Amino acid sequence: MTGVWTTGTWESTKGLEFGAMPIPKFYDQEATWGDSHTIVLPLTKDEDSAKRKAAMIFADWIADNGQVWAKAGHIPSKPSVLEKQEFKDLPYRSDYSEVASVVKFSKHSTKNAQIRDEAAFKFLNEVWMNKMTPADAMNNMETAIQKILSE
Repeated sequence: MTGVWTTGTWESTKGLEFGAMPIPKFYDQEATWGDSHTIVLPLTKDEDSAKRKAAMIFADWIADNGQVWAKAGHIPSKPSVLEKQEFKDLPYRSDYSEVASVVKFSKHSTKNAQIRDEAAFKFLNEVWMNKMTPADAMNNMETAIQKILSE
């Protein structure tokens, strides 16, 4: 089990049989973790309106051509890209692209990356390698997260 960003890698791995699907519903609310890649256009003291306009046009072009980004497995940021034939022709993407409507982003925190790396990924990897039960991983993850939050 991994994220959509590996779909392109799995497709290019000879002999690998795999499938793609949304994360199943747990508890009462349909939700999945997600994040995004962002183009940042910083403000400068000596703003050049022509350069800013060109950068905005370029950023819009990138979003309009999300089917290229989707080759890696990512879900395009613009819903209109989901309707493009080039996106529809990519295998597996239609199996999970609807999760974009139920993504729950993490609350902003300076500790998000630390929680992800030192708690979530650390213990999920132990489960995936059959070195820890899911119950033990969740208990360890909770303890690790509480420790990080208290620091």
